Amino acid sequence: MPRARQLGSTPRPAFDEFAPPPPPLPTALLPNDDCQRGKVLVCHDYKGGYRELDGKEREYTFEYLRSIDTFVYFSHHRVTCPPSSSIRVAHAAGTAILGTLIFEWDAGKADIVELVAMDGSDGFRTVNTRYADMLVELTRQRNLDGWLVNVEVDLGIGDAQDSAREHAAALVSWLAYFSAALKRAIPHAQVLWYDAVTSEGQLRWQNSVNDLNWPFFQACDGIFCNYWWREEHLQATSEFLQKFAPGREPDIYFGIDVFGRGTYAGGGFETWRAMYAVREATPAGSPEFSTALFAPGWTVEAESLQHSLTYPDAHARWRADDRYFWGGGPPTPSVVVEAARQTRERREQRGAQRARQLAALTAPSASPIPLRFRAPVPADFDYNGPLPPLPGSEIATSRQNSLSFCPQPRPVPCPDFHFYTNFSAGSGHDLFVAGRKVIDHTVEASDRSGWTDVNFLAAQPFFETGRAAIFDERDAWEGERCLVVDQHAAAVSEPTAEASLGLFDLSFPPTRTAFDLDILLVYKLATPSSETLNSPRLFIDGEGVQQAQEDVEAVHELANGWLAFHRRGRPTTIQSHGATIWPSVLL
Repeated sequence: MPRARQLGSTPRPAFDEFAPPPPPLPTALLPNDDCQRGKVLVCHDYKGGYRELDGKEREYTFEYLRSIDTFVYFSHHRVTCPPSSSIRVAHAAGTAILGTLIFEWDAGKADIVELVAMDGSDGFRTVNTRYADMLVELTRQRNLDGWLVNVEVDLGIGDAQDSAREHAAALVSWLAYFSAALKRAIPHAQVLWYDAVTSEGQLRWQNSVNDLNWPFFQACDGIFCNYWWREEHLQATSEFLQKFAPGREPDIYFGIDVFGRGTYAGGGFETWRAMYAVREATPAGSPEFSTALFAPGWTVEAESLQHSLTYPDAHARWRADDRYFWGGGPPTPSVVVEAARQTRERREQRGAQRARQLAALTAPSASPIPLRFRAPVPADFDYNGPLPPLPGSEIATSRQNSLSFCPQPRPVPCPDFHFYTNFSAGSGHDLFVAGRKVIDHTVEASDRSGWTDVNFLAAQPFFETGRAAIFDERDAWEGERCLVVDQHAAAVSEPTAEASLGLFDLSFPPTRTAFDLDILLVYKLATPSSETLNSPRLFIDGEGVQQAQEDVEAVHELANGWLAFHRRGRPTTIQSHGATIWPSVLL
């Protein structure tokens, strides 16, 4: 029996949810080639984190790991260690993943004292490193890449201001110790500080980097600024950095709450505008600031969008909105609704600002001039007048999306020269194995609306502009969906001309040793008329990739109309670090 025919006949071993995830792949540890570029962090805050599922629901999964630098798993538990599935898929994409250490509410006030204070009565004069050492060991055991430290309580014991300052100083020392100890154990690890507590020990968000949070920034690898910043905060931070730490701009992550709670430009589908403002904030020739997107699961959770992932039609509407949020394209109906809502909110905010101005002008202490002789400034105010343009309105429509301000998708790390994908998003309503539907939501609707398994999240492709390819969940070889290439989308002069679609950049270790090349592409012809065309082919292209001319190609029949294109050849060498997978589709 041909090897291709056996594909999927043997179940792959199940992942052990309790075993340590694999360490980060080498690509994730490489320094940023462009030290001027700002980084992009995504802080996962979906329904509180740690969703306990029974495997019978379809949930939100984050598919853009290769387009960001860092993924933070967030919850409101004191210590949030990401699930092994999240660590596994992040590292497979070459993305750093951090846990969260958070102190909030009344319980957090007691615990943040215990974190840094030694037992006894010496207050904060001696810093307790016990918990720092425990976190280092947890990081090592779970193969994490670091932590976000979020302290959102007033510091100190009691109401004494001196105690608050001493506590803040001890916390800075603890951060410095933790960061250094973590790097001794895991050289690439990082510690990020959330902008909430000041060096005075007060809970007071700065929305920028200044004297009040500078000691915390110095003690670790970066700072996540609160998301209430405005253009003046960007400017002030840029000037501050030019004086005290030029070159560290990429270590400052300006927060953007996708839910729009006080965030610049309103969040939601306008999130890209805040990303644009952050990128443009530093002077020409200086490094860029970084951005931290908080809760991109807004596309599912927002009440105004009224989305559900329960049924295929509802999921398709959500996916259209999520795709628009990240990649742009034709506006969906939700975009129009959200634009109207945000316009109303901007008018309300402008009206509230006007009311505050009038209140200040008419206060008895505002001026010695009697109230009846005072004139509001400006004297006229049109509540329904045109609003000022939002940032980024001048850039091309094709760039008005979040991915335009993210790094180009990183090459998929292939340290063992092995690459596999089934395009799965890690969730679905149906599930196919070897071309056969083994979970059918229409049959099992009484107790199942789908499935979610983040372990199953596969590498996602990138597409060349002008090439049409979509995901279709009505059929698949493995997983919940297949990639459908529209043969009429390519602009070709002859109906039988050949067009190619770049899918993945791969990162291979360099080698001059010849090895076998074994490629398998499973596909199905979409229409009966397609049978008159040649089969699609898959090939690898890239600088330094040398393939034998005598490669053997064959097509095998699989179950339910699926076919396998199998190519084997040798010798093959890869003298550089990269290659690209291209399926060649004959139109």
